[in-house]
Order: sequence, then C-alpha cells, then structure tokens
Amino acid sequence: MSTKTDRDVAAALARQGYSFASFEPPSGLMEKVMSGWSKYLALPTEEREKWRVGDPKDWDDGYVYRERSDDKKHFFHFRPYLFALLEHAGADYSAHIKWLEDLDALWHFSHQRFYEVLVGLDCEVPGYGFAHKFMSPAPRSKHVIRLLSYENAMTPGMQLGKPHIDRNFGTFQLHETHPALVLEFPDPVDYKPIAGHTLVFTGAKAQKLTEGKLRGVCHSVVVPKDFVPQANERPRQSAVFFAHTS
Repeated sequence: MSTKTDRDVAAALARQGYSFASFEPPSGLMEKVMSGWSKYLALPTEEREKWRVGDPKDWDDGYVYRERSDDKKHFFHFRPYLFALLEHAGADYSAHIKWLEDLDALWHFSHQRFYEVLVGLDCEVPGYGFAHKFMSPAPRSKHVIRLLSYENAMTPGMQLGKPHIDRNFGTFQLHETHPALVLEFPDPVDYKPIAGHTLVFTGAKAQKLTEGKLRGVCHSVVVPKDFVPQANERPRQSAVFFAHTS
C-alpha cells in the first residue's frame, strides 16, 4: 500500500474503528483456501477430530466444532506452527498438504498487510508503537487465520452471531460467502464487500491499549432480511485474520 493509503486507513480506524484497506489476497488464493475448507468439512467426524490440537485453555489450533441449542459452528484455526502440532499429535495431513500451504501463504500475506496498516496507525496515533508490538515474538505466535462454517440454515433476519467485540487488537475480514456482518454503531452498518479492498477493524485490545483513543468495534452476524435462499443453499462460511499485540 502507498503511504497515503496507509494514512487514510489509519485515519478511518482512529475516527470510527473500521476502514477498507486497498488490497485483497492474491488472485485465486482465497478460492483455494475456501475450497480446501469445504473438502475438509466433508471428511468423517472422527477424521476431523484428529486435527484438534493445541492447548484447549487457550486457542484450540486446528479443527473445533461447537454445538449449542441455537448455534452450531465449525472452526479451523491456522498458525504456521500448526504443521508441528499436527505431527506431534500423529495426525496424517499428507492428503491436505496443498491446502495447508495455501493457508500458510494467506497467513503470511495477512501478517504483512496488517503490519503495513499499523505503520500507518503509528503515524496517525503516535506514541504507542503498534507495529513494534505487533512484530514482537509473543504476539507473533498468536496471530491466527480463522475459517468458520455455520450449520444453521440461512433464514432471513436470523442472528448467526451475537453482538461482541473481538478480544484481539484488530481483525481483517478476508472473505464471506454470504454478506451478513453488521458493524454495531448507534446506527448499525451492514458490511458489503468491496472488490479490491479488505475490511479492517479494531478490537478490545486496541481500546484498552490506547485508553479509548481507538474503539473496539462491536459487530454481529445477521442474515439480511431481504435474503432469498436458493435451492440447495450452502451454509455461510467466512475467513478472518486476528492480529495481536504485546
């Protein structure tokens, strides 16, 4: 991104908590990641469960399924050291190595672009060293790609995700198959993807770190009331990058 674009993005983040950075993942990469995710979800449950690794008290790396009465979701968390965790757990990922490599490429792309956003934010809101805190060793191990698939039927007006503020510093909304993200302000803003741009917004860590100079953006996931389900409608899927700072 150009310096002007960095500053424009940073100014919007400081003003309203979200902005649209003028980039998107390399051509075809997002499609390959999401196609691999769909193929992974088609595996038998017992095969998917073998990929649940990491410390359950922290983030669960790999695959996680969450089932509640009105909330059923499949998660996949990717960080570069997932390869080592899978090997340590004895999980055979040889049939999915290309998908994991695509996820690794998406992680590194997102990492670099978020760093660029924070360089601009350091100019707009000086004194906090956001980019340095982002690149320090401990947070670097926490940056994560999350893939998400909802089991609930796409019913117009249905709430798929309750209003919340992400705990991390900031988030890239990389992809969603069905636009349903709502940024909760005094007047809710329905997010609509813009070609060539990626949505970025700040979380609770940014608000705490700056003592409120940056706001954590409350958001939810709600199926638009004018949504018309198609025959054999597939569940909503999304991909995000969660960025952390020390």
